[in-house]
Amino acid sequence: VAIRCTGARVSYTVRSHRPLIRGALRGQRPEARVIEAVRGVTFDVAVGESVGVIGPNGSGKTSLLQATTGLLPLAGGQVLVRSTPAFLGVQAILRPHLTGWRNIQLGLLAQGLNTAEARDRTGEVAEFTGLDDFLDLRMETYSSGMRARLHFAVATALAPEILL
Repeated sequence: VAIRCTGARVSYTVRSHRPLIRGALRGQRPEARVIEAVRGVTFDVAVGESVGVIGPNGSGKTSLLQATTGLLPLAGGQVLVRSTPAFLGVQAILRPHLTGWRNIQLGLLAQGLNTAEARDRTGEVAEFTGLDDFLDLRMETYSSGMRARLHFAVATALAPEILL
């Protein structure tokens, strides 16, 4: 088993700031509300198996994947993974104000390569993106599809055993 998820729960505490000014004048704090993003999810993913997580916006798909990678804490349940997952949410690492080339290097460094290794792999990852001359431009000028290609190329550069 590559991933075993048993009764996973993820919750957030959110505060309503709508009546903030009125409430502050009365000495009240914003109301806190607990949102259960993931409720008791259980599944196994076998080695070599591909699984899709499908649901409407706000149904907890990203929260579940982030909990699987350890980016979000579980409120309950357990997630066991066979190896460290690579998360396609590398957008947290990549920077819009940097060029595609620099973002590739940054992404490789963030995945644990040293400077020389990152430099050696940059051309290969750049070719895989298919972005060619666009790599000289800042990522903030990219279309959403171009950003997705860059993120995917960086996330898969080290051939992770588990890719989320």
